[in-house]
Amino acid sequence: MLIRSDCRHYRLDRPCAPHKERGVKCEGCDDYDPVECRILLIKLGAMGDVLRTTALLPAIRAKHPHSHLTWIVDPKSREILEGLPGIDRLWMLDAGVLPQVQVERFDWVINLDLSAESLALASLAQAEQKSGYGLTPQGTVRCWKPEAEAYLAMSYWDDLKKQNTKTYQQLMLDLIGSDDAAGEIQVAIPPAELEYAQAFSKKQQIAPWRPVVGLNLGAGGRWRWKRWTPEGFLDLARRLWETHRANLLILSGPDEAELKADWLRRCKVPVVDAGHDNPYGRFAALINLCEVVVTGDTLALHLALALRKQVVALVGPTSKAEIELYGRGVALSGEVPCLGCYLPDCDVRPSCMESLSSDAVFSVIEQWLERKE
Repeated sequence: MLIRSDCRHYRLDRPCAPHKERGVKCEGCDDYDPVECRILLIKLGAMGDVLRTTALLPAIRAKHPHSHLTWIVDPKSREILEGLPGIDRLWMLDAGVLPQVQVERFDWVINLDLSAESLALASLAQAEQKSGYGLTPQGTVRCWKPEAEAYLAMSYWDDLKKQNTKTYQQLMLDLIGSDDAAGEIQVAIPPAELEYAQAFSKKQQIAPWRPVVGLNLGAGGRWRWKRWTPEGFLDLARRLWETHRANLLILSGPDEAELKADWLRRCKVPVVDAGHDNPYGRFAALINLCEVVVTGDTLALHLALALRKQVVALVGPTSKAEIELYGRGVALSGEVPCLGCYLPDCDVRPSCMESLSSDAVFSVIEQWLERKE
């Protein structure tokens, strides 16, 4: 019995995809794709960071066209990576991943994280080549190659972070030693969620002849001032309705129910509430209804960019330079000297987000809408 375990389609505990689809077996199979390089990619972190890291997949595949890529990810980010063509296997960060990492052998291990779990896994993994970061016996970070040192220094020193002019994607490409340009962020929306979004649009009577503008009110909980002010969003909503009768789709996350409820009580123009407890695929499908998305530096930003939407990124305590907009958006910030401070809170008033005017945001959207008309 011939079993080609070196094929990209090989699965340890189940039939491969070509067999399930057409009943073919290894002997004489036209889909036989021998693996020449086995790659382990470790990227846990926040969901938005995991999503934008998918932009590296084309560069990795260009380096090793006949490769098999395994990605270790936190279970909460599993949906982000499922169904993406550049990933052959997903490993969840759980008790079962440790023995797998210790037994299997890879040609290239890439670790882009500085968390203790990621560093330890990268150090335990057996590979001829390693990129990114590992853990020393003393419990400190080690750079596998010199090109990882610059990003590590930025992680420790805020002044270097502020001086940086490279996007996150470019920094990660440098880290893996790639000269390629940044690829697109990749997203796979389940068909059922796309159908849900279309039914939602019809039920809410979102008029297709008027522009659909998504307003993402929140920005996660790590940095208080990553969120734009409710007053800014209220004034922007009023102006978009009065000037363009725009469909205003209000986006928010599971921890932002109270924020959204208070904002909706204060809003005086018609809006559509997209909900705040949507699973990832549904959230992506709802963003896909929009032509323009106004959002802070959070998951919605990277999803909108992945879906080729026009984006107004509202940036304060994080790095504006690190946001790759792919020529489809504008990053706006308030006028404060401490921009990009990476502080969880501050006492500067007006803060970076408070000093960002609705005039600036509306002006950008107005230009796009007028050009479209």
